[in-house]
Amino acid sequence: LGDVTPEKRVSIVSFNIKHLGRILHPKFATKLMNDLFGIQSRAGCSCAGPYGHALLGIENNTSLKYRNLVIKGNEGIKPGWVRVNIHYTLSKDDVDYLIRVIKFIAQKGHLFLRKYAFNMQGGLWKYIGFEEQVPVK
Repeated sequence: LGDVTPEKRVSIVSFNIKHLGRILHPKFATKLMNDLFGIQSRAGCSCAGPYGHALLGIENNTSLKYRNLVIKGNEGIKPGWVRVNIHYTLSKDDVDYLIRVIKFIAQKGHLFLRKYAFNMQGGLWKYIGFEEQVPVK
């Protein structure tokens, strides 16, 4: 993205998706990107917790509350963002597809919340729509 000179391009893009003024959990957004579209992405704070809190406008009191919840085993409360890597080998069509996927999740992602369960301890989302397990042989 950005400058046409390869050395000046930005290959990792971080973002959050908001719906009705609230952030869609970054790990939920990455789960949808994977489950619905096969796109690998990451979510978290990029090992930059204090900097991330500053970027997200999280005040010290709120930061301490988050920290206490995490210490008690609630990893899912950690704030963060979605990160996608736009590798230089991707074609324009690939990048356009990625942008369409992000727009779709921004517009419709919240509609899938009822199809997933959230594990607060691990911060993971799991699809709950399967009726039965198919044995692998």
